[in-house]
Amino acid sequence: MKIKGLLMIAALMVSTVVCAQKEKVTADVNHVTIFTNGAQVERSKTLNLLAGEQTVVFTGLSPYTDVKSMQLKAYGKLTVLSINHRYVHPDSLQQVKRLKDAEQRVKSVIDKSKEVRAKKEVLEAQLAMVQTNCSVGNRTAVTPLAGIKELNNYYSQELLSLKKQMIALDEELISLDEERVRCEETRDSIAHLKLKTVTEIEVKVDLPQAGRVDFNLTYYVKNAGWFPTYDVRALAINQPMQLSYKANVFQNTKEDWHKVPVTLSSANPNRSTIAPELQTYWLDYGRRAPRYDSEMKDSGVSGIVTDEKGDPIAGALVQVKGSSLGTVTDFNGRYSITLPRDAKSLQFSFIGYISQTHNVHGPSLNVSLKEDVASLQEVVATGSHSKKRVKGILEGRVAGVDVKAEKAVFVEAPAMEMVEESQMVAVQEQKAQFGYEFEIKQPLTILSDGKITTTEIGRYQLPATYQYKGIPRADKDAFLVADATDWQQLSLLEGEANVYFENSFVGKSILDPTQPSDTLHFSLGRDNGIRIQRTKVSEKSVRRLLASSQEQNMTWRILVKNTRKETVNLLLQDQIPVSRNSDISVTTEELSGGTLNKEQGIVSWQLQLQPGEQRELILQYKVKYPKSRKLIVE
Repeated sequence: MKIKGLLMIAALMVSTVVCAQKEKVTADVNHVTIFTNGAQVERSKTLNLLAGEQTVVFTGLSPYTDVKSMQLKAYGKLTVLSINHRYVHPDSLQQVKRLKDAEQRVKSVIDKSKEVRAKKEVLEAQLAMVQTNCSVGNRTAVTPLAGIKELNNYYSQELLSLKKQMIALDEELISLDEERVRCEETRDSIAHLKLKTVTEIEVKVDLPQAGRVDFNLTYYVKNAGWFPTYDVRALAINQPMQLSYKANVFQNTKEDWHKVPVTLSSANPNRSTIAPELQTYWLDYGRRAPRYDSEMKDSGVSGIVTDEKGDPIAGALVQVKGSSLGTVTDFNGRYSITLPRDAKSLQFSFIGYISQTHNVHGPSLNVSLKEDVASLQEVVATGSHSKKRVKGILEGRVAGVDVKAEKAVFVEAPAMEMVEESQMVAVQEQKAQFGYEFEIKQPLTILSDGKITTTEIGRYQLPATYQYKGIPRADKDAFLVADATDWQQLSLLEGEANVYFENSFVGKSILDPTQPSDTLHFSLGRDNGIRIQRTKVSEKSVRRLLASSQEQNMTWRILVKNTRKETVNLLLQDQIPVSRNSDISVTTEELSGGTLNKEQGIVSWQLQLQPGEQRELILQYKVKYPKSRKLIVE
């Protein structure tokens, strides 16, 4: 059935070429706009056409083209009569020939095996005849002794010769069987190879006279996109933070884009443009309130993406649903991604496999993708687009109708101060009506191999304040925290950030520009230059028995020393217990100038420590409770 199907496809292709005599051309890629999910490709071609009706076929387009998004502009004296699309297999004839050759090799080996078996049957008959003739019982006359010796010598040589030939034929049969297995495996592998599929656009035009026609094609294609990542660097606590904005571009469209201008857009044409509507909140026994969204806590998720056989898939796209956050699996199919607070599900996709969406319930999520057997045979276009985003389907004269395109209006974003380090690719940043666009001035080559092409699209300095934070009750180390401001005017998207302090990698974070705060918070890790020691003062931590109650006095000594060469600001926090029982009372005795949050029991000290300076803080409180009860006080 596989061979018959390939032959039928080849026959249809040959008949189409012979009967229609259509001119096939390949349009050049002039520009690519890459969205967070998908890309818009712009192509052009100039042709000299004859007068009259004729069909021009634009071939070599991606099989993942959304044909509903196809826009054609024809400039010249002509009328566009119709536009059709189809999916073809340009390598089907070659594959049919390879399959025929493989079938012929299998048949040749089988015929050779039959021939060798026939020879073996003949030898077996000769061997039986010789064995019968050499028997003494078959002789009718008395044979002299010399004759018997001569006959025995003759039959021995004949039998030995026949046996040797039989052994040779057996070895040849074994070799032929092995060759037949190899040829059948080759034939089956060719028969199961996926045919290369391309989209072709047939344009039927009518020219009153021969002339030049300029064609422009624009279409949306799936299996491409980009996601942002950041490098956040703090060289010292008295310097501004450096922010490197990077775009990670990938594509598996089956089109190679060689040295083309690229624009990165934060828009996502696949997202619904329909505003949500509230549902009636019917209140009754056993009924739940309408659900629109849910929240999840910050977390990191990692796992492995495999196929149905359990083999890892390298280059699979993993995206946080509804955001620009994403990553790609490595060679072993592994991925790791940091989730924002409101993320609840991940999308997994790879060329030739059915995309899946999974809810995140823990730190590990392994996924097995199923092969999409119809992915290259039938392309289902589900992309949507905004009217302001998409130009007219046709521009020019289309069957007597004039169609004009709308132009998007862009607003120039304010320029930011760049950090003078190594040079980066020139990028023009624009604010579009529904997001941001980054026009990369240097042409890029992005191959359809699923690999990530990383381009730096911005480098900025952000004013920052640095403060150390120490909670000795929970951890003896001090942590450096940075608060960056003046970032709202940047065209930032939500993305994963690699955080560096003093040129050392300290961890990952999430840069979320959608937060309502005007400050970005980054934890820059532990600093051993700030030493904190918390000890209990035993002589002042005693229990006393009263008439009907008992008192527990607790005293803690906290020593803080700055061993760094510069002045540091330190937020130090500790706590006293908070009673929620009227029989238990907590009284503060000594805070050493600290501020107490009575509801939470948190004591805070805002300290400024000079180089080499050491401070001693005392935290003392008293707990009183009934004499008959047992209470654990720390």
